[in-house]
Amino acid sequence: MSNLEQRVDEIINREIIEGKFSGNHKVEQITKKPRFEAHIDLKTSDMFIGYNPEYIDDQGQEKFEEVMTDIPRHEINHECYDENGIDGFTGCPRNADLHLDCFMQPMSVVLGPKGFTIEDIHYVTNLLQDTILHADLNRKFALNGINNFFEEVGQSRKNEKFTSCYDAHAKLNLFLWGNKKQKKQLKKYFTSDETVKEVLNNFLKRTGIKDMTLEVKDKTLEDKKYRTQSFDGKTVYDHKKIREYLTNENNWKTISTIYAEEFSKLMTPGYAMPLQDNSGKGTEGYDGEKGQEQQSKGNQSDQNKGDQKGKGDRGKSEGDESGSGESGEDSEGKGKGQGSQGEESDDGSGQGSGQGESGDEIDDSGSEGGGSGDEDGDDSGNSSGNNSNNPSQSPSSSPSVGYGIGEPGKLNQGQVPSEGHKFDKEIYNPNYQKRRVRRAYRNNEQLPPLFNKYESLDLLYQMLAGELKVNAESFSEQNKMPVAHYGKRPFNPERDKLKHIKFGFSEKGELELQKKKYHVDINVNYKKSPKGFPQARFGLIDSSGSMASGIDNLGEGKKSIIPWGDNSCYHYALLSWYGFLEYLKKNQLLKQMSVSLGNFSDRTYVGKGLTQAKRTALSPQWGGTALDLDKVKEFFKYRDMIIFTISDGGLSNWAQIKDEFIKDAKKHYYFHLQIGAKSNMAQDLEKAGLKVVQVSNAKDLASTVIDLTDKLYRGR
Repeated sequence: MSNLEQRVDEIINREIIEGKFSGNHKVEQITKKPRFEAHIDLKTSDMFIGYNPEYIDDQGQEKFEEVMTDIPRHEINHECYDENGIDGFTGCPRNADLHLDCFMQPMSVVLGPKGFTIEDIHYVTNLLQDTILHADLNRKFALNGINNFFEEVGQSRKNEKFTSCYDAHAKLNLFLWGNKKQKKQLKKYFTSDETVKEVLNNFLKRTGIKDMTLEVKDKTLEDKKYRTQSFDGKTVYDHKKIREYLTNENNWKTISTIYAEEFSKLMTPGYAMPLQDNSGKGTEGYDGEKGQEQQSKGNQSDQNKGDQKGKGDRGKSEGDESGSGESGEDSEGKGKGQGSQGEESDDGSGQGSGQGESGDEIDDSGSEGGGSGDEDGDDSGNSSGNNSNNPSQSPSSSPSVGYGIGEPGKLNQGQVPSEGHKFDKEIYNPNYQKRRVRRAYRNNEQLPPLFNKYESLDLLYQMLAGELKVNAESFSEQNKMPVAHYGKRPFNPERDKLKHIKFGFSEKGELELQKKKYHVDINVNYKKSPKGFPQARFGLIDSSGSMASGIDNLGEGKKSIIPWGDNSCYHYALLSWYGFLEYLKKNQLLKQMSVSLGNFSDRTYVGKGLTQAKRTALSPQWGGTALDLDKVKEFFKYRDMIIFTISDGGLSNWAQIKDEFIKDAKKHYYFHLQIGAKSNMAQDLEKAGLKVVQVSNAKDLASTVIDLTDKLYRGR
């Protein structure tokens, strides 16, 4: 290990111990610019720090060590730096729930209708969170390394100027903790954009930070209490109060809303410059035309809401309260270095004081069990027939639910950002989303609007199906397998295979063919799948209006997540189908393209493949009851498939399709589940010798489907 590597390791280890960081760390040399990078891995909770040693040649060893000191402090304080220590750090955002509810969601309400992407929302959220956690860290640390990083970002641009958005970010940070030397250090990278001053002044005024001041009668007062403050002739900013306001999670939704409304004025194309985790890729900014296009898609009402928030407070304030003038000094040119790093000095080495209460942690750990998640395989199933088979084309009377992975502007699973802190990634994790969905369902609460509605419903039904009693036998047998051979004996051509023979010498010294005499065996379990289980499975579910009614006269049930209610007939029909998927999964029979599903009402929609089938299942119609046989002929034309139908009534066109339907159904392992009194359809099916099960209580649907499937599977 070189002297530089050893020194870096010493610095990182010291800060990890001081910050009570529980993970490991990995340090690597990098070649890109900016010449520093850091993040904490979501899965391992290990900290990665990258640095380019060329920085030392340009800036010197002292500045390099300042950056390498502040980077781990920054990363640790996203969760909570030294939360149990005497310094009282609280961190930001602390956990995934606060990150989503107090930052991402309020930001999306403002930025989404304006045409910004989910990447933009992530980025500007990180800007604000970095600002808050730096204010938190400044109660003890001078943050020279953070300032050096800002300088490095500025130097990485050809014109050595910040974008307007990054300019405002840096100036707001300097207002909260920067001293005179630190402001002077960044002066050359500031822009001359007057909108930056307007945005910062509006932010400080609307949040109330502008009014968080202390009265001082004698500005030459040397009392230690005021030595760290910025005089303007009459008052000083109360930085302790400002810090407590910013780090209080109860204020974060308000702060996030105001921040998004003001900083969005600066988020033009190319606005994003690297943060410490080098985030910023994928951001697009707002160029006017994009916003108009977004609004034309039905977002005008949201746009109006966002634009009306705080109007009247956006007028330009008197004076530059942000301390962001080109001089790098405080407002009105009279301010001394702000922040709480002790007595004002050019080296910024003073240490701050003051404590705050540590924020409560919300436990968001744990993995949810069960579920009938998609198996490996082709995920490109297309609806059969023409476009009318696509649930997205269903009548406008259908409930508005998402039906596709990749829903624009949503936290879609499988689209985890490559950048950002660990909470940016955690909110995409299926286990995290399962926990949020489960909590919202049990408490009958609304889910965060950023969640993909289709995926949330799918996760919920997977979890509910996972709680059903599903019979899963191993069908395994044990055999012995040799793993090692030793010794030697003569080859016997009558009983030995030619494999692994060797030449050797007999006891008489004669050349002969030989095999190894002994072998070591181990027991090996292997699965035996019953022969003849149908390889294709197709379900047809009635989604007519009557299926939305509640059972036992108890109403539709909870509807916060399930639009049709968790006590409706359709809910139990869906649960039976998801229970069927759970059964297939636990018996290792679930394959992506072997499952299809249709829902029938005024129209018949069919989804081929597991993903499309789920989309179809989660898009009921609530119309009449008819079945378009032409849409399902593709599935009936084969033989020996497992096919079932679920309905609470009869088909209005049953007389027209009866003969052909029965003829086709007899080619397969078919059964019909009738909710309530037997319809003409159920009676005709029964007369034809087909399996009909009358279900008096919709709650019994799931167990009935599973039992019937199990009998087919086991051959009972």
